Amino acid sequence: MKRTPKKIRTLKKPSGRSKGRSSRPQRHPPQNLVRNPAARRPKAARLTQKGRKASPARPEVLAEGSVDSGRVKTALDKLAKAQADLTASGLDLLHVAHDIARAANATLKDELLQSLFQDNLLQDLEHLRAAASATLPPDLQLLPEAVLNWFCRHLEISQHLQQGQELEVPAERLSQYDLQGPPPDPAKALVKLKVLAPGWRHRGQTVIAPRVTIAAPVPLTSEG
Repeated sequence: MKRTPKKIRTLKKPSGRSKGRSSRPQRHPPQNLVRNPAARRPKAARLTQKGRKASPARPEVLAEGSVDSGRVKTALDKLAKAQADLTASGLDLLHVAHDIARAANATLKDELLQSLFQDNLLQDLEHLRAAASATLPPDLQLLPEAVLNWFCRHLEISQHLQQGQELEVPAERLSQYDLQGPPPDPAKALVKLKVLAPGWRHRGQTVIAPRVTIAAPVPLTSEG
């Protein structure tokens, strides 16, 4: 009995992909592979990535550190005011120092004047000047006058009347002079005086009265 060969059925190639499952076998990824990209990065990269996550807070830091023009102007105004106050205080201190110096100078002048008046140094210098030509050598004869001129210039004093000067004054004004010798005739309204030593004034006020005496009457000469 002859065996007939079996017909081998050939599979036709599909003309297109079916809507269902694909004819190709599906390849599944290994389970140990994770699709998280962060997991593939090294540890240092992950730390950098974590540091970058804090970047949204940077605008707030910049906003806090921004310069306020109003605050700067206020600070400059305060600095200018403090400088002006310091300058004014320095000027006040300078004025006070000048006042102290002037007061000290005035005190020194007053003490020197009192010493000159109480010790009669001005009269002694005046007598020395009058007798300088006879008692002092030629190179020192101008010394008493130079000293008196220095006192007059720096101490604001001036000489009142001149030695040997004659003048007539009312009798009621004799108290303004240092009268030497006998008093005048009370019946006379005017008294003729002769200056023995000049007086001294300080700023227009008499501090040393002139020393005077009653002038001798001029004798009348009879015509022959």
